[in-house]
Amino acid sequence: MTKANPTPGEGHNAKIRKEIITEVCRDLTFLNTKKDKIAAEISDIKKTRIKDGLGMKISDFNVAMRLYNLEEDTRDEFLSTVRETFDALGVGDQLDWLEADARLTKANTEPDDSAGEKASAEAGPVEAAA
Repeated sequence: MTKANPTPGEGHNAKIRKEIITEVCRDLTFLNTKKDKIAAEISDIKKTRIKDGLGMKISDFNVAMRLYNLEEDTRDEFLSTVRETFDALGVGDQLDWLEADARLTKANTEPDDSAGEKASAEAGPVEAAA
């Protein structure tokens, strides 16, 4: 349909236009079917290997995948923005992974002196020499 030819499907190129529309519809239908099969396969992998296999929430895994797929600079900028936002909102230490890892590493490598601390506590306060 054009201004010169207001009746759809008529005119000098109507046959070609119909063929193009038919081909595009056929191609898109084929690709959508293929896409649906791939989406079902992805969903099955996430359910069996992530949710059932690891006990992880699929939504949590999807966030990790989104971050994984970002370019390094974009990922760093995004994480920085999320940290700043959480800090501003007072959400807590959830995003302080590096510090949490450092605390965990330190806790796992420091010698356990709990027996000495327990003995000191049982002995009571130290009195100053007069």
